[in-house]
Amino acid sequence: MNEVYDINTKDLDTVADILALIADTHRVAISAHTYPDGDAVGSCIAMAGFLRAVRKDVTIVLPKEDVGPVRVLDGFEGIVDPDAFDFSVPPDLFVCLDCADPSRICDARIREWVGKIPTLNIDHHGRELFGTKNFVVKDASSTGELVYDIARAAGWTIDRPIAEALWCAILTDTCRFTTPSTRPSTLRTAAALAEKGVRIAWLAEQIYQRESFNAFDLRRRAINSLECWFDGRVVTIALSTGDFAETGCKKQDGETFPEIPNSLEGVQLAVFFYPFPISDSGHTRISARSHADSPITAKMLAAHFGGGGHEHSAAATPALSIAETKRAVQDWLATVFN
Repeated sequence: MNEVYDINTKDLDTVADILALIADTHRVAISAHTYPDGDAVGSCIAMAGFLRAVRKDVTIVLPKEDVGPVRVLDGFEGIVDPDAFDFSVPPDLFVCLDCADPSRICDARIREWVGKIPTLNIDHHGRELFGTKNFVVKDASSTGELVYDIARAAGWTIDRPIAEALWCAILTDTCRFTTPSTRPSTLRTAAALAEKGVRIAWLAEQIYQRESFNAFDLRRRAINSLECWFDGRVVTIALSTGDFAETGCKKQDGETFPEIPNSLEGVQLAVFFYPFPISDSGHTRISARSHADSPITAKMLAAHFGGGGHEHSAAATPALSIAETKRAVQDWLATVFN
């Protein structure tokens, strides 16, 4: 692992430690961060498949209505909403995937498990080691790649549904294998998954090329909001509570929208502003993407406003309106880009 990722692993647990923790349990609950994305959902579905194959009683607990296009994955229908889960009987093991820290876990009742029951924390953000056992590799391509590494070391069988879940996890978190975290190990993992019969073209079509008319209208509004700052080095888009309400869209319908400003020539930093949650106009999500030539990375911007993430893909949620947030971001960036 250290050779693959070139990181300091002295504080991390080994696969043997993780397997020992799993061996002592039977009833397992798996969950991830709020508004689960492709990496979170794909990793959960894959891990559930692996653990069921070794005769564990597994439940994925996630808010299904918040899941975007990866709902096409086999295994999505088996996900249980938190309100339908029986919290009166806690699981023997909680597997938390793709969460930088416990505050990001998707439901307060699930967050209460941390520190009370055995917890396996698998993540690639590297902010906090909060599990009983931790497999946290900062700046790995995705949590999905880490789940694959554990499975490979454990000798678990990877069938096509599991391979597709991991494929989607890696595909979406690397923005189709384009982020700096896409390393040779990532592509080797993708090749191994493809050999399991992954429907590569079909999944790409479902995730990136099949959009409802409502979501297309939302995208149109985002494009129409485009602003160029600092001679085009920073490009922004913004959506309001009204935009979501009038189009009947949800947060996940705009999951790929940061790619809109990030795809323009000459852009160093792309920023997407929207209410978070979408019904709350008093809080704004800053979803940022940066390129290698930017003097300010997405992570630097997010950190300044109390958030975090990866070097070139990060987010923050200040308690400000969209207009206030845009002014604050522009004022801060002016110290570098002017």
